[in-house]
Amino acid sequence: MAFIVASILTYVSLLHTSTLIGVLALAANTSWPLLRGRKCILTVQALGSSLFGLHYLLIGAGTGAVMCAAAIVQSVTGALVRRHTIRLGIVGMTLVAGVTMTFLTWQGLPSAFAQATGIFSAAGRLQRNVRRLRWLFVGSVLCSLIHNFLVGSPWGLGSDVVSAAILAVRIWRD
Repeated sequence: MAFIVASILTYVSLLHTSTLIGVLALAANTSWPLLRGRKCILTVQALGSSLFGLHYLLIGAGTGAVMCAAAIVQSVTGALVRRHTIRLGIVGMTLVAGVTMTFLTWQGLPSAFAQATGIFSAAGRLQRNVRRLRWLFVGSVLCSLIHNFLVGSPWGLGSDVVSAAILAVRIWRD
């Protein structure tokens, strides 16, 4: 048993930081589609966005990291702010900031798909109805899949594939 633990620890110590963060981000991002409550979904999305934002910084995908920062603000706002007008205002500000930062961090198509992911996600987080939230996140996941392919993030791709499959099942079951 000690040999197995030592082997695992040795392997983990050889992994790059972006890989470790990517694995944790994958775990967080593939768990939210399984959740039922809107507040729980948004809280776990904030965690996944935090981890993926760090992962994107480490692999040089600046726009993806910026969109994750906006997603954190949107998720926390969606989970905690009750008044729709305030929530709408905050999400609107993150969209304006996101567009501005997309231009400042422009990397071509990856930036365009990161921005599209952010727009679908923002619209989803504004929904009170979980079914509509899930449908908008289908669009988000599809754009994210292309972004992750273009920036070479296997953890992002894995997250997108698993999230899309779980979303499809949840939409079908609901």
